[in-house]
Amino acid sequence: MPRSAWLLFLVACGVPADLPRDRYADVAADVYCQRLRECARGQFERAHFGARDCRAGAAMDFELIARAAEADDCGYREAAAGEAVRELRTMSCADFYEEAYVEAFDALWDCSGE
Repeated sequence: MPRSAWLLFLVACGVPADLPRDRYADVAADVYCQRLRECARGQFERAHFGARDCRAGAAMDFELIARAAEADDCGYREAAAGEAVRELRTMSCADFYEEAYVEAFDALWDCSGE
């Protein structure tokens, strides 16, 4: 599915229960930037030229984290990824500001080696 169609699905239907690895960085970045713009508009406007700029930078950050986890032989958990993005999407701005989503995003990687 092309990125634009995937983002339209995300807006219309919400985050899927299981978030495929190949869509993780784009979907997480889209939701993160929506929340940043909503909850910390000044920070959003100082750091980015607009939503597209925010999504591109955030997607790169999420992808770099994913590649680092995979390099450490951590397994990606689709259900946990979907849950982490849904939590980010629905949390209060106070929780977003306190970065309460970080723990959920850490939990989507299984680094137990099993």
